[in-house]
Amino acid sequence: MPVMANISKENNILMIFSWHKRMPWQMEIEKGVEQYYKALPSKPNLFYEYMDAGHFNGQGQIDIFKEYLSKKYAGYRIDHVIFESAPAGKLFTSYPDLFQGARKYLLNPGPISKKALKNRSVVIPVNIDTQRAAKELLKISRGKTIYLVAGATEPSRKRVEIFLDLFPKLNPDQKVKSLIGLPMDQLCKKVSQLDKDGVIFYLLIMRDGAGVCHTPYDAAAQISQNATVPVYSLWTSLLGSGVVGGYLLSGEMVGERMIAVLKDPELVKEAAGKWSDQFHGFFYDWRQLERWHIHKNTLPAQSKILFKKGSFYEYYYKEIILVSLAVILLISFFWNHRLKIEIENRIRTEQELQVSETRFRTLSETTSEGVAITKNGVLIDANKKMCEMFGYGFEELMGMRPTDFVVPEHKETVKYHVAQDVKKLYEVTGIRKNRSEFPLEVQGKKISINGQEARVTVIRDLTERKRSEEEIKTLQGLLPICSVCKKIRDDKGYWTTLEAYISDHSDAEFSHSICDECIEKKYPE
Repeated sequence: MPVMANISKENNILMIFSWHKRMPWQMEIEKGVEQYYKALPSKPNLFYEYMDAGHFNGQGQIDIFKEYLSKKYAGYRIDHVIFESAPAGKLFTSYPDLFQGARKYLLNPGPISKKALKNRSVVIPVNIDTQRAAKELLKISRGKTIYLVAGATEPSRKRVEIFLDLFPKLNPDQKVKSLIGLPMDQLCKKVSQLDKDGVIFYLLIMRDGAGVCHTPYDAAAQISQNATVPVYSLWTSLLGSGVVGGYLLSGEMVGERMIAVLKDPELVKEAAGKWSDQFHGFFYDWRQLERWHIHKNTLPAQSKILFKKGSFYEYYYKEIILVSLAVILLISFFWNHRLKIEIENRIRTEQELQVSETRFRTLSETTSEGVAITKNGVLIDANKKMCEMFGYGFEELMGMRPTDFVVPEHKETVKYHVAQDVKKLYEVTGIRKNRSEFPLEVQGKKISINGQEARVTVIRDLTERKRSEEEIKTLQGLLPICSVCKKIRDDKGYWTTLEAYISDHSDAEFSHSICDECIEKKYPE
Protein backbone atom coordinates (compact mmCIF):
# COMPACT_ATOMS: atom_id res chain seq x y z
CA MET A 1 0.00 0.00 0.00
CA PRO A 2 2.87 2.54 0.44
CA VAL A 3 3.24 2.30 -3.35
CA MET A 4 -0.22 3.81 -3.65
CA ALA A 5 0.60 6.93 -1.62
CA ASN A 6 0.16 9.32 -4.58
CA ILE A 7 -2.56 7.49 -6.46
CA SER A 8 -5.10 10.17 -5.61
CA LYS A 9 -3.23 12.40 -8.04
CA GLU A 10 -4.74 12.85 -11.50
CA ASN A 11 -3.44 10.94 -14.52
CA ASN A 12 -2.72 7.53 -13.01
CA ILE A 13 -1.50 4.97 -15.57
CA LEU A 14 -1.44 1.22 -14.91
CA MET A 15 0.52 -1.05 -17.27
CA ILE A 16 -0.20 -4.78 -17.10
CA PHE A 17 2.57 -6.84 -18.71
CA SER A 18 2.08 -10.47 -19.66
CA TRP A 19 5.54 -11.70 -18.66
CA HIS A 20 7.97 -11.38 -15.78
CA LYS A 21 9.59 -8.12 -14.72
CA ARG A 22 13.05 -8.73 -16.22
CA MET A 23 11.85 -9.61 -19.72
CA PRO A 24 13.98 -7.35 -22.03
CA TRP A 25 11.03 -6.55 -24.33
CA GLN A 26 8.95 -5.23 -21.44
CA MET A 27 11.91 -3.35 -20.02
CA GLU A 28 12.32 -1.60 -23.36
CA ILE A 29 8.66 -0.53 -23.35
CA GLU A 30 8.99 0.84 -19.81
CA LYS A 31 12.11 2.74 -20.84
CA GLY A 32 10.28 4.26 -23.81
CA VAL A 33 7.37 5.33 -21.59
CA GLU A 34 9.63 6.96 -19.00
CA GLN A 35 11.76 8.54 -21.72
CA TYR A 36 8.64 10.19 -23.14
CA TYR A 37 7.74 11.74 -19.77
CA LYS A 38 11.31 12.62 -18.78
CA ALA A 39 11.29 16.09 -20.32
CA LEU A 40 7.74 16.97 -19.23
CA PRO A 41 7.28 19.19 -16.15
CA SER A 42 4.11 17.34 -15.05
CA LYS A 43 4.52 13.57 -14.87
CA PRO A 44 1.77 10.98 -14.26
CA ASN A 45 1.84 8.21 -11.70
CA LEU A 46 3.08 5.07 -13.46
CA PHE A 47 2.24 1.63 -12.02
CA TYR A 48 3.51 -1.67 -13.42
CA GLU A 49 2.09 -5.15 -12.85
CA TYR A 50 3.49 -8.44 -14.23
CA MET A 51 1.36 -11.55 -14.87
CA ASP A 52 4.41 -13.83 -15.38
CA ALA A 53 2.29 -15.98 -17.72
CA GLY A 54 5.30 -18.11 -18.62
CA HIS A 55 5.26 -19.61 -15.15
CA PHE A 56 1.57 -19.30 -14.27
CA ASN A 57 -0.48 -19.98 -17.38
CA GLY A 58 -4.19 -20.92 -17.58
CA GLN A 59 -7.60 -19.56 -16.66
CA GLY A 60 -7.00 -20.08 -12.94
CA GLN A 61 -4.02 -17.75 -13.00
CA ILE A 62 -6.08 -15.07 -14.74
CA ASP A 63 -8.80 -15.33 -12.09
CA ILE A 64 -6.28 -15.02 -9.25
CA PHE A 65 -4.53 -12.05 -10.92
CA LYS A 66 -7.87 -10.28 -11.40
CA GLU A 67 -8.65 -10.66 -7.66
CA TYR A 68 -5.15 -9.39 -6.81
CA LEU A 69 -5.60 -6.24 -8.92
CA SER A 70 -9.13 -5.59 -7.63
CA LYS A 71 -8.04 -5.66 -3.99
CA LYS A 72 -4.78 -3.74 -4.48
CA TYR A 73 -6.37 -0.84 -6.38
CA ALA A 74 -9.77 -0.89 -4.62
CA GLY A 75 -11.03 2.63 -3.89
CA TYR A 76 -8.47 4.38 -6.15
CA ARG A 77 -9.00 5.99 -9.50
CA ILE A 78 -7.07 4.59 -12.45
CA ASP A 79 -7.31 6.78 -15.54
CA HIS A 80 -5.57 4.54 -18.11
CA VAL A 81 -4.91 0.79 -18.21
CA ILE A 82 -2.59 -0.77 -20.79
CA PHE A 83 -2.74 -4.52 -21.43
CA GLU A 84 0.48 -5.70 -23.13
CA SER A 85 0.62 -8.91 -25.22
CA ALA A 86 -1.75 -11.87 -25.47
CA PRO A 87 -2.03 -13.11 -21.83
CA ALA A 88 -2.87 -9.60 -20.64
CA GLY A 89 -5.31 -9.35 -23.58
CA LYS A 90 -6.98 -12.50 -22.32
CA LEU A 91 -7.33 -10.89 -18.87
CA PHE A 92 -9.09 -7.96 -20.57
CA THR A 93 -11.55 -10.16 -22.50
CA SER A 94 -12.25 -12.32 -19.41
CA TYR A 95 -12.99 -9.32 -17.18
CA PRO A 96 -14.01 -6.37 -19.40
CA ASP A 97 -15.43 -4.46 -16.39
CA LEU A 98 -12.12 -4.47 -14.52
CA PHE A 99 -11.18 -0.85 -13.70
CA GLN A 100 -14.47 0.65 -14.76
CA GLY A 101 -14.19 4.27 -15.87
CA ALA A 102 -10.63 3.88 -17.06
CA ARG A 103 -9.72 4.10 -20.75
CA LYS A 104 -8.18 0.77 -21.82
CA TYR A 105 -5.50 0.11 -24.43
CA LEU A 106 -4.62 -3.29 -25.80
CA LEU A 107 -1.02 -3.43 -26.99
CA ASN A 108 -0.68 -6.29 -29.49
CA PRO A 109 -3.23 -8.45 -27.63
CA GLY A 110 -3.50 -11.22 -30.19
CA PRO A 111 -6.88 -12.30 -31.63
CA ILE A 112 -9.69 -10.38 -29.95
CA SER A 113 -13.34 -10.10 -30.90
CA LYS A 114 -14.93 -6.74 -31.72
CA LYS A 115 -17.63 -7.63 -29.21
CA ALA A 116 -15.09 -7.51 -26.40
CA LEU A 117 -14.08 -3.99 -27.32
CA LYS A 118 -16.09 -1.17 -25.77
CA ASN A 119 -16.21 2.54 -26.48
CA ARG A 120 -13.31 3.35 -24.21
CA SER A 121 -11.06 0.56 -25.49
CA VAL A 122 -8.31 1.05 -28.09
CA VAL A 123 -6.26 -1.64 -29.85
CA ILE A 124 -2.67 -0.70 -30.72
CA PRO A 125 -1.30 -3.33 -33.11
CA VAL A 126 2.42 -4.01 -32.80
CA ASN A 127 3.24 -6.25 -35.72
CA ILE A 128 6.52 -6.97 -37.43
CA ASP A 129 6.91 -5.40 -40.85
CA THR A 130 7.92 -8.69 -42.47
CA GLN A 131 7.98 -7.26 -46.00
CA ARG A 132 10.43 -4.46 -45.11
CA ALA A 133 12.49 -6.75 -42.86
CA ALA A 134 12.88 -9.27 -45.73
CA LYS A 135 13.95 -6.55 -48.18
CA GLU A 136 16.53 -5.16 -45.78
CA LEU A 137 17.94 -8.61 -45.04
CA LEU A 138 18.36 -9.24 -48.78
CA LYS A 139 20.39 -6.01 -48.98
CA ILE A 140 22.54 -7.10 -46.06
CA SER A 141 23.08 -10.67 -47.28
CA ARG A 142 24.04 -9.52 -50.81
CA GLY A 143 23.34 -12.88 -52.37
CA LYS A 144 24.65 -14.96 -49.48
CA THR A 145 22.69 -17.97 -48.25
CA ILE A 146 20.09 -17.05 -45.62
CA TYR A 147 19.65 -19.63 -42.82
CA LEU A 148 16.29 -19.34 -41.04
CA VAL A 149 16.70 -20.50 -37.43
CA ALA A 150 13.66 -21.10 -35.17
CA GLY A 151 12.37 -23.37 -32.42
CA ALA A 152 9.76 -26.14 -32.31
CA THR A 153 6.75 -24.02 -31.27
CA GLU A 154 3.96 -23.18 -33.69
CA PRO A 155 4.57 -19.38 -33.70
CA SER A 156 8.21 -20.00 -34.63
CA ARG A 157 7.24 -22.31 -37.49
CA LYS A 158 4.73 -19.76 -38.81
CA ARG A 159 7.40 -17.03 -38.87
CA VAL A 160 9.69 -19.34 -40.85
CA GLU A 161 6.90 -20.10 -43.34
CA ILE A 162 6.25 -16.38 -43.87
CA PHE A 163 9.87 -15.69 -44.83
CA LEU A 164 10.21 -18.88 -46.88
CA ASP A 165 7.36 -17.51 -48.94
CA LEU A 166 8.64 -13.89 -49.04
CA PHE A 167 12.28 -14.29 -50.09
CA PRO A 168 11.62 -16.09 -53.43
CA LYS A 169 9.05 -13.42 -54.36
CA LEU A 170 11.52 -10.63 -53.67
CA ASN A 171 14.53 -12.41 -55.21
CA PRO A 172 13.96 -15.73 -57.05
CA ASP A 173 17.70 -16.46 -57.03
CA GLN A 174 18.10 -16.08 -53.29
CA LYS A 175 19.26 -19.24 -51.49
CA VAL A 176 17.25 -19.86 -48.31
CA LYS A 177 17.65 -22.80 -45.93
CA SER A 178 15.75 -23.51 -42.69
CA LEU A 179 17.12 -24.89 -39.43
CA ILE A 180 14.00 -25.31 -37.29
CA GLY A 181 12.87 -27.66 -34.54
CA LEU A 182 16.38 -28.98 -33.77
CA PRO A 183 17.63 -29.78 -30.26
CA MET A 184 19.87 -26.94 -29.10
CA ASP A 185 23.08 -28.99 -29.07
CA GLN A 186 22.51 -30.14 -32.66
CA LEU A 187 21.61 -26.62 -33.76
CA CYS A 188 24.80 -25.17 -32.23
CA LYS A 189 26.85 -27.82 -34.03
CA LYS A 190 25.12 -27.04 -37.33
CA VAL A 191 25.73 -23.27 -37.11
CA SER A 192 29.37 -23.89 -36.25
CA GLN A 193 29.83 -25.68 -39.59
CA LEU A 194 28.04 -23.23 -41.88
CA ASP A 195 29.69 -21.96 -45.02
CA LYS A 196 31.01 -18.47 -44.26
CA ASP A 197 29.20 -17.19 -47.35
CA GLY A 198 25.90 -16.87 -45.47
CA VAL A 199 23.92 -15.15 -42.69
CA ILE A 200 21.57 -16.43 -39.96
CA PHE A 201 18.07 -15.01 -39.60
CA TYR A 202 16.98 -15.78 -36.03
CA LEU A 203 13.18 -16.11 -35.61
CA LEU A 204 13.05 -17.07 -31.90
CA ILE A 205 13.37 -20.29 -29.96
CA MET A 206 11.05 -20.79 -26.99
CA ARG A 207 11.31 -24.58 -27.03
CA ASP A 208 13.77 -26.69 -29.04
CA GLY A 209 13.24 -30.02 -30.83
CA ALA A 210 14.09 -31.94 -27.64
CA GLY A 211 11.25 -30.22 -25.76
CA VAL A 212 13.65 -28.07 -23.69
CA CYS A 213 12.38 -24.55 -22.98
CA HIS A 214 14.66 -21.55 -23.58
CA THR A 215 14.35 -17.82 -23.32
CA PRO A 216 14.75 -16.26 -26.77
CA TYR A 217 17.72 -14.28 -25.47
CA ASP A 218 19.70 -17.23 -24.09
CA ALA A 219 19.01 -19.19 -27.27
CA ALA A 220 20.27 -16.28 -29.41
CA ALA A 221 23.43 -16.04 -27.29
CA GLN A 222 24.21 -19.77 -27.71
CA ILE A 223 23.65 -19.63 -31.47
CA SER A 224 25.81 -16.52 -31.87
CA GLN A 225 28.66 -17.98 -29.80
CA ASN A 226 28.89 -21.03 -32.05
CA ALA A 227 28.01 -19.47 -35.42
CA THR A 228 30.58 -18.97 -38.20
CA VAL A 229 28.37 -16.25 -39.76
CA PRO A 230 26.64 -13.13 -38.38
CA VAL A 231 23.18 -13.42 -36.81
CA TYR A 232 20.33 -11.00 -37.67
CA SER A 233 16.81 -10.83 -36.23
CA LEU A 234 13.63 -8.73 -35.87
CA TRP A 235 13.64 -7.29 -32.32
CA THR A 236 15.86 -4.72 -30.61
CA SER A 237 15.43 -6.60 -27.32
CA LEU A 238 17.75 -9.29 -28.76
CA LEU A 239 20.62 -6.81 -29.18
CA GLY A 240 23.15 -7.70 -26.55
CA SER A 241 22.45 -11.41 -27.02
CA GLY A 242 24.81 -11.84 -29.97
CA VAL A 243 22.53 -10.44 -32.70
CA VAL A 244 24.19 -8.01 -35.14
CA GLY A 245 20.99 -6.05 -35.75
CA GLY A 246 18.90 -5.13 -38.81
CA TYR A 247 15.52 -3.54 -39.43
CA LEU A 248 14.11 -4.16 -35.94
CA LEU A 249 10.95 -3.70 -33.92
CA SER A 250 11.83 -1.36 -31.01
CA GLY A 251 10.22 -1.69 -27.59
CA GLU A 252 11.30 1.85 -26.70
CA MET A 253 9.57 3.24 -29.78
CA VAL A 254 6.46 1.24 -28.88
CA GLY A 255 6.45 2.72 -25.36
CA GLU A 256 6.88 6.30 -26.57
CA ARG A 257 4.17 5.98 -29.25
CA MET A 258 1.80 4.24 -26.88
CA ILE A 259 1.89 7.18 -24.44
CA ALA A 260 1.27 9.56 -27.35
CA VAL A 261 -1.92 7.56 -28.06
CA LEU A 262 -2.93 7.89 -24.39
CA LYS A 263 -2.85 11.66 -24.83
CA ASP A 264 -4.67 11.55 -28.17
CA PRO A 265 -6.59 8.29 -28.97
CA GLU A 266 -7.43 9.62 -32.42
CA LEU A 267 -3.81 8.90 -33.41
CA VAL A 268 -4.81 5.23 -33.71
CA LYS A 269 -7.18 6.05 -36.56
CA GLU A 270 -4.75 8.45 -38.21
CA ALA A 271 -1.95 5.88 -38.16
CA ALA A 272 -4.04 3.01 -39.45
CA GLY A 273 -1.83 0.78 -41.56
CA LYS A 274 1.31 2.82 -40.76
CA TRP A 275 2.20 1.51 -37.32
CA SER A 276 5.26 -0.36 -38.59
CA ASP A 277 6.90 2.97 -39.44
CA GLN A 278 6.21 4.14 -35.89
CA PHE A 279 7.82 1.15 -34.18
CA HIS A 280 10.71 0.06 -36.45
CA GLY A 281 14.21 1.33 -37.14
CA PHE A 282 17.73 0.28 -38.06
CA PHE A 283 19.63 -0.80 -34.96
CA TYR A 284 23.02 -2.51 -34.66
CA ASP A 285 25.28 -3.86 -31.92
CA TRP A 286 28.71 -2.21 -32.24
CA ARG A 287 30.45 -5.25 -30.70
CA GLN A 288 29.03 -7.59 -33.33
CA LEU A 289 29.91 -5.19 -36.13
CA GLU A 290 33.50 -5.31 -34.87
CA ARG A 291 33.42 -9.08 -34.57
CA TRP A 292 32.24 -9.62 -38.15
CA HIS A 293 34.26 -6.71 -39.59
CA ILE A 294 31.16 -4.89 -40.82
CA HIS A 295 32.00 -1.26 -41.49
CA LYS A 296 29.44 1.32 -40.37
CA ASN A 297 29.58 2.97 -43.80
CA THR A 298 27.82 -0.08 -45.25
CA LEU A 299 24.81 0.41 -42.92
CA PRO A 300 21.74 2.54 -43.71
CA ALA A 301 22.31 6.24 -43.06
CA GLN A 302 19.72 6.42 -40.26
CA SER A 303 21.14 3.45 -38.32
CA LYS A 304 21.59 3.64 -34.55
CA ILE A 305 24.66 1.84 -33.21
CA LEU A 306 24.33 0.60 -29.63
CA PHE A 307 26.90 -0.70 -27.11
CA LYS A 308 29.63 1.28 -28.78
CA LYS A 309 32.87 0.88 -26.89
CA GLY A 310 33.89 4.23 -25.51
CA SER A 311 37.33 5.76 -25.75
CA PHE A 312 39.70 5.83 -22.80
CA TYR A 313 38.35 9.30 -21.97
CA GLU A 314 34.71 8.14 -22.15
CA TYR A 315 35.44 5.30 -19.71
CA TYR A 316 37.50 7.33 -17.27
CA TYR A 317 36.26 10.86 -17.87
CA LYS A 318 35.32 11.36 -14.20
CA GLU A 319 38.75 10.25 -13.02
CA ILE A 320 40.42 12.32 -15.74
CA ILE A 321 38.42 15.40 -14.74
CA LEU A 322 39.28 14.92 -11.05
CA VAL A 323 42.98 14.39 -11.79
CA SER A 324 42.95 17.36 -14.17
CA LEU A 325 41.35 19.55 -11.50
CA ALA A 326 43.95 18.39 -8.97
CA VAL A 327 46.76 19.16 -11.41
CA ILE A 328 45.24 22.56 -12.19
CA LEU A 329 44.99 23.31 -8.47
CA LEU A 330 48.61 22.27 -7.92
CA ILE A 331 49.77 24.34 -10.90
CA SER A 332 47.66 27.27 -9.70
CA PHE A 333 49.16 26.98 -6.22
CA PHE A 334 52.66 26.77 -7.71
CA TRP A 335 52.12 29.73 -10.02
CA ASN A 336 50.43 31.75 -7.29
CA HIS A 337 53.48 31.11 -5.14
CA ARG A 338 55.78 32.00 -8.03
CA LEU A 339 53.67 35.05 -8.81
CA LYS A 340 53.83 36.17 -5.20
CA ILE A 341 57.63 35.86 -5.23
CA GLU A 342 57.77 37.61 -8.60
CA ILE A 343 55.61 40.46 -7.32
CA GLU A 344 57.73 40.79 -4.19
CA ASN A 345 60.91 40.78 -6.31
CA ARG A 346 59.42 43.31 -8.68
CA ILE A 347 58.36 45.58 -5.83
CA ARG A 348 61.85 45.27 -4.35
CA THR A 349 63.42 45.95 -7.74
CA GLU A 350 61.14 48.94 -8.32
CA GLN A 351 62.02 50.28 -4.90
CA GLU A 352 65.72 49.80 -5.58
CA LEU A 353 65.26 51.33 -9.02
CA GLN A 354 63.44 54.27 -7.51
CA VAL A 355 66.26 54.76 -5.02
CA SER A 356 68.76 54.38 -7.85
CA GLU A 357 66.86 56.85 -10.04
CA THR A 358 66.63 59.29 -7.16
CA ARG A 359 70.38 58.95 -6.58
CA PHE A 360 71.04 59.38 -10.30
CA ARG A 361 68.75 62.39 -10.45
CA THR A 362 70.42 63.97 -7.43
CA LEU A 363 73.93 63.39 -8.79
CA SER A 364 73.09 64.43 -12.31
CA GLU A 365 71.39 67.64 -11.21
CA THR A 366 74.33 68.70 -9.05
CA THR A 367 77.01 68.16 -11.69
CA SER A 368 78.18 70.91 -14.03
CA GLU A 369 78.04 68.52 -16.99
CA GLY A 370 75.12 67.56 -19.17
CA VAL A 371 73.89 63.97 -18.73
CA ALA A 372 71.64 62.19 -21.26
CA ILE A 373 70.28 58.63 -21.46
CA THR A 374 69.36 57.16 -24.84
CA LYS A 375 67.53 53.97 -25.70
CA ASN A 376 67.18 52.61 -29.22
CA GLY A 377 68.90 55.76 -30.48
CA VAL A 378 66.60 58.38 -28.87
CA LEU A 379 66.73 60.35 -25.62
CA ILE A 380 64.60 59.02 -22.79
CA ASP A 381 66.04 61.11 -19.94
CA ALA A 382 68.32 64.11 -19.35
CA ASN A 383 69.40 66.36 -16.49
CA LYS A 384 68.77 70.08 -16.08
CA LYS A 385 72.28 71.03 -17.23
CA MET A 386 71.70 69.23 -20.54
CA CYS A 387 68.61 71.35 -21.12
CA GLU A 388 70.43 74.56 -20.25
CA MET A 389 73.46 73.68 -22.33
CA PHE A 390 71.48 73.29 -25.58
CA GLY A 391 68.61 75.65 -24.86
CA TYR A 392 65.80 73.06 -24.99
CA GLY A 393 63.02 72.27 -22.54
CA PHE A 394 62.96 68.75 -21.05
CA GLU A 395 59.92 67.66 -23.06
CA GLU A 396 61.56 68.97 -26.25
CA LEU A 397 64.67 66.87 -25.63
CA MET A 398 62.74 63.63 -25.22
CA GLY A 399 62.77 61.68 -28.48
CA MET A 400 65.65 63.63 -30.05
CA ARG A 401 68.73 61.79 -31.36
CA PRO A 402 72.38 62.33 -30.32
CA THR A 403 73.21 63.56 -33.83
CA ASP A 404 70.68 66.38 -33.41
CA PHE A 405 73.10 68.16 -31.01
CA VAL A 406 76.17 68.46 -33.27
CA VAL A 407 77.03 70.26 -36.48
CA PRO A 408 76.52 68.24 -39.71
CA GLU A 409 80.24 67.56 -40.24
CA HIS A 410 80.45 65.79 -36.83
CA LYS A 411 77.29 63.62 -37.09
CA GLU A 412 79.20 60.59 -38.44
CA THR A 413 81.68 60.88 -35.56
CA VAL A 414 78.82 60.65 -33.05
CA LYS A 415 77.21 57.73 -34.90
CA TYR A 416 80.50 55.83 -34.90
CA HIS A 417 81.12 56.29 -31.15
CA VAL A 418 77.55 55.21 -30.30
CA ALA A 419 77.54 52.18 -32.63
CA GLN A 420 80.97 50.96 -31.47
CA ASP A 421 80.31 51.84 -27.81
CA VAL A 422 83.54 53.85 -27.66
CA LYS A 423 84.16 54.81 -24.05
CA LYS A 424 87.02 57.30 -24.62
CA LEU A 425 86.59 61.08 -24.59
CA TYR A 426 86.17 62.79 -27.90
CA GLU A 427 85.53 66.35 -29.01
CA VAL A 428 82.86 67.64 -31.39
CA THR A 429 81.19 70.94 -32.17
CA GLY A 430 77.75 71.23 -30.66
CA ILE A 431 74.81 73.23 -31.92
CA ARG A 432 72.22 74.87 -29.71
CA LYS A 433 68.52 75.33 -30.37
CA ASN A 434 69.27 78.92 -31.50
CA ARG A 435 71.76 77.41 -34.04
CA SER A 436 74.83 78.82 -32.26
CA GLU A 437 77.86 76.53 -32.15
CA PHE A 438 80.16 75.68 -29.23
CA PRO A 439 82.87 73.08 -28.45
CA LEU A 440 81.92 69.88 -26.60
CA GLU A 441 83.71 67.01 -24.92
CA VAL A 442 81.68 63.79 -24.98
CA GLN A 443 82.04 60.42 -23.24
CA GLY A 444 79.48 57.58 -23.22
CA LYS A 445 78.99 53.94 -22.25
CA LYS A 446 76.33 51.23 -22.35
CA ILE A 447 74.21 50.55 -19.28
CA SER A 448 71.23 48.26 -18.43
CA ILE A 449 67.88 49.67 -17.33
CA ASN A 450 65.31 47.07 -16.18
CA GLY A 451 67.19 44.45 -18.17
CA GLN A 452 67.16 46.56 -21.35
CA GLU A 453 70.18 48.08 -23.06
CA ALA A 454 70.63 51.86 -22.94
CA ARG A 455 73.50 54.39 -23.16
CA VAL A 456 74.45 57.16 -20.76
CA THR A 457 76.42 60.11 -22.16
CA VAL A 458 78.23 62.88 -20.26
CA ILE A 459 78.68 66.17 -22.17
CA ARG A 460 81.01 69.01 -21.13
CA ASP A 461 80.89 72.55 -22.53
CA LEU A 462 84.50 73.42 -23.51
CA THR A 463 83.83 77.07 -24.25
CA GLU A 464 85.61 78.46 -21.13
CA ARG A 465 88.47 76.00 -21.36
CA LYS A 466 89.07 76.81 -24.99
CA ARG A 467 89.05 80.53 -24.16
CA SER A 468 91.67 80.03 -21.40
CA GLU A 469 93.87 78.03 -23.71
CA GLU A 470 93.70 80.76 -26.31
CA GLU A 471 94.62 83.41 -23.71
CA ILE A 472 97.57 81.34 -22.52
CA LYS A 473 98.80 80.99 -26.07
CA THR A 474 98.57 84.78 -26.51
CA LEU A 475 100.35 85.57 -23.23
CA GLN A 476 103.09 83.08 -23.92
CA GLY A 477 104.32 85.24 -26.85
CA LEU A 478 104.64 88.60 -24.96
CA LEU A 479 105.95 88.35 -21.31
CA PRO A 480 109.30 86.93 -20.22
CA ILE A 481 108.67 83.26 -19.73
CA CYS A 482 111.12 80.62 -18.77
CA SER A 483 111.48 78.21 -21.62
CA VAL A 484 112.46 75.48 -19.13
CA CYS A 485 110.02 75.59 -16.18
CA LYS A 486 107.48 77.89 -17.86
CA LYS A 487 107.52 80.42 -15.01
CA ILE A 488 107.17 84.13 -15.87
CA ARG A 489 108.69 87.26 -14.43
CA ASP A 490 106.12 89.72 -13.23
CA ASP A 491 106.32 93.50 -13.40
CA LYS A 492 108.12 93.57 -10.01
CA GLY A 493 110.86 91.29 -11.27
CA TYR A 494 109.71 88.11 -9.49
CA TRP A 495 109.38 84.76 -11.29
CA THR A 496 105.95 83.22 -10.70
CA THR A 497 103.64 80.61 -12.26
CA LEU A 498 101.82 81.45 -15.42
CA GLU A 499 98.39 80.68 -13.95
CA ALA A 500 98.97 82.93 -10.95
CA TYR A 501 100.07 85.77 -13.18
CA ILE A 502 97.19 85.43 -15.62
CA SER A 503 94.66 85.63 -12.79
CA ASP A 504 95.93 89.15 -12.05
CA HIS A 505 97.06 90.30 -15.54
CA SER A 506 94.72 89.06 -18.22
CA ASP A 507 96.10 91.59 -20.69
CA ALA A 508 99.81 90.78 -20.19
CA GLU A 509 102.15 90.00 -23.07
CA PHE A 510 104.94 87.37 -22.94
CA SER A 511 108.48 86.87 -24.28
CA HIS A 512 110.72 83.86 -23.80
CA SER A 513 113.63 83.85 -21.33
CA ILE A 514 115.23 81.64 -18.68
CA CYS A 515 114.48 82.22 -15.02
CA ASP A 516 117.21 82.66 -12.39
CA GLU A 517 116.42 79.33 -10.82
CA CYS A 518 116.94 77.43 -14.04
CA ILE A 519 120.14 79.37 -14.80
CA GLU A 520 121.58 78.42 -11.38
CA LYS A 521 120.64 74.78 -12.02
CA LYS A 522 122.25 74.87 -15.43
CA TYR A 523 125.30 76.94 -14.42
CA PRO A 524 125.87 76.21 -10.72
CA GLU A 525 129.31 77.87 -10.67
